[in-house]
Amino acid sequence: MRLSRKNRRRRRTSRQQNRGQLRCESLEPRQLLTTWFVDADMASGSGTSWADASPDLQATLTSATAGDEIWVAEGTYQPGTSRHASFRMKTGVDLYGGFQGVSADYPAGESFLDQRNWSSQETILNGDVANDDVYVLYGPSDTYGVEDLMMEINNNEENNHHVVTGADGARLDGFYVEGGNANGLCSSASTPISICHLPVSTWTTIYGNGGGLYASHGTPTVENTVFRLNSALRGGGVYTKQASLNFAEPNFRNVVFHNNLAEHIGAGMYSNGSDVYLENAVFHKNHVSGPNGMGGGLMIGGGEAIIVNSTFYGNWAEAGGGVAIRSASPAIINSIVHGNGAIVASGTGNIFHVGMGQTFAAYSNFGDPLPANAVDGGGLNYAFPFWAAPDTAEGPDDIWVTDDDGLVLNSFSVCHNAAIDSIVLPNGLLVKAPKDDILGTLRDDPSITTDGIDMGAYELAAFPLVVDEPDPDPNPPVDDFIPGSGGADWLRDPGQDELIDRREISRKEDPVKESMRDHLAPLNGRVEFGVLEARPAEKRAEKILKKQRSKKDDLFYQLGLRELVQADSLGRLMAERLKV
Repeated sequence: MRLSRKNRRRRRTSRQQNRGQLRCESLEPRQLLTTWFVDADMASGSGTSWADASPDLQATLTSATAGDEIWVAEGTYQPGTSRHASFRMKTGVDLYGGFQGVSADYPAGESFLDQRNWSSQETILNGDVANDDVYVLYGPSDTYGVEDLMMEINNNEENNHHVVTGADGARLDGFYVEGGNANGLCSSASTPISICHLPVSTWTTIYGNGGGLYASHGTPTVENTVFRLNSALRGGGVYTKQASLNFAEPNFRNVVFHNNLAEHIGAGMYSNGSDVYLENAVFHKNHVSGPNGMGGGLMIGGGEAIIVNSTFYGNWAEAGGGVAIRSASPAIINSIVHGNGAIVASGTGNIFHVGMGQTFAAYSNFGDPLPANAVDGGGLNYAFPFWAAPDTAEGPDDIWVTDDDGLVLNSFSVCHNAAIDSIVLPNGLLVKAPKDDILGTLRDDPSITTDGIDMGAYELAAFPLVVDEPDPDPNPPVDDFIPGSGGADWLRDPGQDELIDRREISRKEDPVKESMRDHLAPLNGRVEFGVLEARPAEKRAEKILKKQRSKKDDLFYQLGLRELVQADSLGRLMAERLKV
């Protein structure tokens, strides 16, 4: 096991820009819409401008009324020192994070939402009152053989039960929500693990659900937000209850649930008798740690649920490591639920259904066969998705929703261009794929005739080739060279007998960026449609896997990923994971 401590401040750099747009909406019954400004770096202020921003988000929420917006600059904000303190949202009040405020880039502060950069300018809503949480993470030699899966969160007895409390008709957009601990009402600070065990009562029902966000009888719209490092009895990251939707638009869009912990159900999110519409969502390494636990990533317990273009990877529970369903009929469209784990209930690592209802699944990828009562809507596959770098899902910069994220697909993935633009569900509801992905990449680019829609939260953007002068080296290792092993990186132009240095190829803005280069195999002497195509590397994959036949505890074997032998490419992922 490894211990890692909180509050390691990193310098955040990224070109990722928020795609939010100013909204047109009715101002009734208010005559004027007020924008409030909050900046943790200010000593004091009225909140009426960036130059006079308030440092107190809680006080600003108290002052805001329906129709107002609150713009919050990067920094850390805490609800209060009481365990019951929470940022309580208000109906009709929208919260936006990710701004710089007064800065060299914007001397008067930002004036438009699309000037912010929420993923790298972190606006953190933090429930760790003492700023002393310690995370205990699994290592590859521990029980599951999984790197960086959350096991415990210690020193969190004083943390706020709910960092945010939701309200119907409100918006949360551009935040990191962390450090909530909905563990019931506990008087002892010496619990053996991070969750307190108490008899179920009114108090434990309220304070045992939703460490990051608790939303009962109404759910806000949540967009461009990361829920991480929260814990609860139920719904570590998010808990919703008895919310009703018309499904005109998603209520959770461009969201990430990462390293959240629950004792019983729904470590990432628990939708309890609620309607939920997820789009471009990522559930990664959330863990239900207790016995008989279900829904490591997502637990759906009644209500209507639609999941579109979402990715579930590396989540764990006793049953339904990815998604668990109880007496509900969700629809899973254009999504990837693969590489999740079940501790006890073998064969249910990715999806588990108990009770009434039927799961409708279409144009999606699963790591296990669907439950017997599921409805196959067509377009399903079960092969390994071959993401660009799943072991570094946040990318080398360790920041979610930036261009180097590792859950972008490789071009040879069975999930690439395999999704559908729209589908009619059995209940008659028309569901459309989102126009862009979690990074803002256009999903079906009309300028590229061969482009299609990818499964999952990320879209692999095609990029044109721009050829410069050939490298003068007369003996480049074209045929057997694997990028990332050193030396030059070469292409052959099929129209000329010339060799082209791939390092000189310019790309348009592309979520794969440099990580894609490390996972492309050498070309087979062709460039098709102006897009780099990988050539097979089966023999090299077979050779490496042959050495690993005796390692039955390896994660790849546990998850049944022997498809690697038929892989079209061998990237850095396999070399590092298999330690060859």
